[in-house]
Amino acid sequence: MTLPCRIAFLVAFIVPVAVVMSMSVAQAQSDGNVSPDSFPIRTGMMAPNFNLDIISPPKKDSSVRLRDVVGPRAKNPPDLVVVNFFALWCKPCKEEMPILERIQASLGPDRVRVYSILVEGSDEGTGKDVVERVRQYATRHKLRIPILRDPYFRDAVPRRYIGDALALPAVFIIGPDGKVLRVLSGKKDYLDKIVRTHLRQ
Repeated sequence: MTLPCRIAFLVAFIVPVAVVMSMSVAQAQSDGNVSPDSFPIRTGMMAPNFNLDIISPPKKDSSVRLRDVVGPRAKNPPDLVVVNFFALWCKPCKEEMPILERIQASLGPDRVRVYSILVEGSDEGTGKDVVERVRQYATRHKLRIPILRDPYFRDAVPRRYIGDALALPAVFIIGPDGKVLRVLSGKKDYLDKIVRTHLRQ
């Protein structure tokens, strides 16, 4: 095959295949239709510790360290912790946030603590821009649940939990001993029922 023919082959066949593959990845990131069995962290495993800044509601020098909330070192842990991974560019994520807000408001922090961890993905904005957009979004939708972000290692915690695909939204329900009780991928309108079921167990 001559060089011009090889170039034509690449353009006509390989490039469209690459485009389709990239579209599939983008779709997985936006609708969360990925099996939670593909995540690095699954039911029955210990939830990896994280220490992340609270960017909303804005509080000076505030952070959340998971091992202080649940696990053997935690004092007075809640019955459950719900860790949600979301992004501002993910429509299903934004639809799920009010559900998480209702769960926290109705059950209270002694029983359940909800944390939403920001996934930045390919966001080109600076850290300050991202934080401001998150705060504006939370204010607009009256969200009081803590929204967390790692200012140093971008998306390191999300990738540790849900892998490089960053399929969103994703929810991890964690027991007081620090073990993962349930992993959910994609928006669940009945998420509050799932949380209440685990509280009764």
